[in-house]
Amino acid sequence: MATKSKYKDLSYRDFLIPKKNGKPRRISAPSKELLQYQHNLMKGLYAYHAKQESVLNCKNIQHGFIPNRNCVTAATQHIGYKHTIIMDLSNFFDSVNTSFFPKTITRYSHLFHEEGHCAQGFASSPILSAIASLPMIKDIKQSLNELHKTFIISQDNLEPVDDYKSFAFTVYADDIQISTNCRPLIKHIINSVTHIAESHKFSINRNKTRVRNTINGYRRILGINVGSDHIRATRKTMRKIRAADHQGNFHSKGGLTTWSLCKFPTKFRL
Repeated sequence: MATKSKYKDLSYRDFLIPKKNGKPRRISAPSKELLQYQHNLMKGLYAYHAKQESVLNCKNIQHGFIPNRNCVTAATQHIGYKHTIIMDLSNFFDSVNTSFFPKTITRYSHLFHEEGHCAQGFASSPILSAIASLPMIKDIKQSLNELHKTFIISQDNLEPVDDYKSFAFTVYADDIQISTNCRPLIKHIINSVTHIAESHKFSINRNKTRVRNTINGYRRILGINVGSDHIRATRKTMRKIRAADHQGNFHSKGGLTTWSLCKFPTKFRL
């Protein structure tokens, strides 16, 4: 772990930018030395996260800002399902504060805003927020298992059991994705996740909760179209590629083209 004795400027600057809804979002811009200090602690934080994933039996659920995972590794888990529930955690970084962590982490005070929460703009905030949300993810996974098991053995279930045998559950930063073949459980899943999030000091943005179904074609998950047996780029992405080509914006076209290939991540390097 890094020590702060060799760093002279561990300051940051707060400023506001507007969200899509017009409300302000606070960004904390760290100095170069503070950013380097945080980066030097990342290897230890990733290792701690991996250990907690194993202890809580939550491996391969979180995919945002986690080594060797990305949107594609998350989206592929949802191939073949009929319904996908999309939920959003409100004010994710601001909700995560020092109370979520042991002293082995909180003793590095410069990982956090002076008010005690994870600052948006700090290099350490994504992985710290991932660590803090693991207990919530464990409880959601357990709830999903129980809901599907209960439905399968229910005496009221007159439909083929094979259609309801499993679910997919992934999290990308503050976005939750749950796929199921059991339509009657959708409302119960939404209510359960909302309650569990609140019990762990998080909150669900109900205005951003969506249910996407195969009857509407592909299910769009994390900007990727997910079908019955494959994933592909969305039409919106392909339109952006054509527009960038027409405008001669080849830098944008290159990035969009790479994204449209839906590639798995290359080996992560610290």
